[in-house]
Amino acid sequence: MYAKQWAKDRLHTGYAPVRDSFTHKVALNHLLGNHTVGIYPLRLDSTVLFCAIDLDLNRSLVSQEEPGSPRWNEVMAELHEFACRLSQRATELGVANYLEDSGGKGRHLWCFFERPLSARLARRFATHWAMSLESPSTST
Repeated sequence: MYAKQWAKDRLHTGYAPVRDSFTHKVALNHLLGNHTVGIYPLRLDSTVLFCAIDLDLNRSLVSQEEPGSPRWNEVMAELHEFACRLSQRATELGVANYLEDSGGKGRHLWCFFERPLSARLARRFATHWAMSLESPSTST
């Protein structure tokens, strides 16, 4: 099972579950930009090896500004700086992490565990990690 992104317009997007195998073809189409997919990292024993935080610009800003406008660039820089501080916080906690551009209106911050963690514990960690710093007013 995996998730496939749907979009009505720039503001109305989401993910719908696909109850089918995540195949090489699905991955290739994602990498080629034919569609966006997400995965559920839950293993059969209800553990995970990673988690991610999705940091996006506030919907009201996305509805009012165009990508590349001065205001968009300003708040994207603020969001990126916040993501860098979160990354640094994870490093201080001894947790491997990776920051990436999420492809338009934000960043993804991935966290990798040395050994499988219960999904519940990983979610608590991610929530605490995300809330450990005051977030910018421009993110969701």
